[in-house]
Amino acid sequence: MTSTRTWMAGWAAWLGAATLALAQAPQPLRMTPDTYAAYTLGTADEGAALNLDELRARVQALAPPEQGVFDGQPNALRPEAPAVKIHYRVYENPQETQGGIVIFSGRTEGAELYLETIADLLRNGWSVYIHDHRGQGFSSRLLADPEQASAGFVDEFGRYVDDAQTVVNRVAARRQGNPRPLFLLAHSMGGAIASLLLERGAGPFKAAVLVTPMHQPWVAGTDAISWLWPFESLCAGSRLTVESEVPLVSTAYISGVDFDREDKSFRPDSITSSPSRLALNWLARAAHCQGEACGHPDAKVGGLTMRWLVQACAGALEARGPAAQRISVPMLVLQGTQDKVVEPGAQREFCQNVNQGKARPLCTLRTVADGRHALLIERDEIRRPVLGQTMGFFQCVARGGTGCP
Repeated sequence: MTSTRTWMAGWAAWLGAATLALAQAPQPLRMTPDTYAAYTLGTADEGAALNLDELRARVQALAPPEQGVFDGQPNALRPEAPAVKIHYRVYENPQETQGGIVIFSGRTEGAELYLETIADLLRNGWSVYIHDHRGQGFSSRLLADPEQASAGFVDEFGRYVDDAQTVVNRVAARRQGNPRPLFLLAHSMGGAIASLLLERGAGPFKAAVLVTPMHQPWVAGTDAISWLWPFESLCAGSRLTVESEVPLVSTAYISGVDFDREDKSFRPDSITSSPSRLALNWLARAAHCQGEACGHPDAKVGGLTMRWLVQACAGALEARGPAAQRISVPMLVLQGTQDKVVEPGAQREFCQNVNQGKARPLCTLRTVADGRHALLIERDEIRRPVLGQTMGFFQCVARGGTGCP
């Protein structure tokens, strides 16, 4: 009898491990119309016919935004400098039926770039909350020299997480008494920030979707002749270090140039295969802001600096590491098969760590065929299944489903 019980226990353990391994293996996202048929989604042709003012008006008709700034953590390198102003927007849907979604954007992005996605979420019954990370969008810049205002720079990666925590606390306070759930949607750098935040505790979130999260920057992408290749292995182990802000080192561009000198034309190897949405992306990144709700007068962000790379590599390593086991909410990670911005292997490592020691996997990884890095501004054939799967995942979790999606 004892040997039988031992055999059965061994068989159950093997079956559980095999099931977990199979669940953790990346599976392709279904790209068929049934993944998004239940939702009202905009089209690329529709967006191409609009300018930013018209897109803002469309969103405002669905949910008039509340905009403002709050004081973020001081600049770690210059605590005596003026307060870091974090721009935020609240789109509380008068027709909310599904719940709320907090969005964490990627590097160079801001709320303006998400207007089309915000409109889609509002039309389908969600309220939306979004802020601009420090150093980008309409939030404060961190370098004193105005000539470096568009440089991709951050003081410390953890400051992004602290700012995000403040946003989440404010959203939770606003929604106190609202019985509908709150979800987290994050892209690229925002995915690393979301991971680190969830490792602190689930807070008010019921589930999260990470779209091409930056669990390791792909410094040189797939360019075998890039001079940045030596940084790949250094970033993978976070052996890049800049102890303090060193002039001409930490603030120097390591990739790209300032915003006004960047090539804004469509390139086949760019972040998206949608020319019309890429054009809107550039318009959003050149947008202007006036009034008390602005921490910075424009949204321009160019190439990345050495300090940003150092901080991003360290933050991403922490995000995908063993601490990910502390995450306790269901997660869907979407990985573009043509992504040249973030390392796909790091996303698999993240999911494995999230699922480590759990009886049922919480992190599900899906690959998006032909998807490049910016899946939320991809062509309709890609973007629609991505948004449909995202909303379906949130709805499944809200219903108490298991094995979502």
